[in-house]
Amino acid sequence: MPEVTLAWGSLPDTDELDDHLDNHLVDDQVAPSNVDLGQPYVTVDTTEDLDRILHAIHLEAAQRDLPQQVDIWAGSWPPPHDQAQEPPDPMLQVLVGHPDRGSVLWLGPTDCWVAVEPTLPPPAQPLLYDRGGQGDELPPDYARLQPATVTDVLHTFLTNGQRSDRVTWIAI
Repeated sequence: MPEVTLAWGSLPDTDELDDHLDNHLVDDQVAPSNVDLGQPYVTVDTTEDLDRILHAIHLEAAQRDLPQQVDIWAGSWPPPHDQAQEPPDPMLQVLVGHPDRGSVLWLGPTDCWVAVEPTLPPPAQPLLYDRGGQGDELPPDYARLQPATVTDVLHTFLTNGQRSDRVTWIAI
């Protein structure tokens, strides 16, 4: 199975984050000891490790009452991101940590897509979330996934590097 790298948010104390994740992960080998410029990141190669990291991020976001953006790409392209270097293709931006909603954006070099569950209407208002340590608002039309569906989409990406066919992808 290929590997993916996840990077998210910023917390002032790296040791606190490592301790928090160690307390919530069954296998401490997936705890992100890699931190650069305050942004933790980790590379995983199993759905179980991916689930553990997502669960830990979800718990942290729930404690702060603020969903978290997580950037995900195939392979390892660790921070710091050289602005002159081409970004990974594709890169996913995922929203986790909201009790009822989530989001997956598929960002390619020439096209971008948002995953939706067509039967799930958009929320009434934008969702406030942590975007790399800064607050931002996610448009309602981008928040049309349930948290379990976000995980399912990420399992597909980890397994085969493709977009899941269990959701509808809308060009943005």
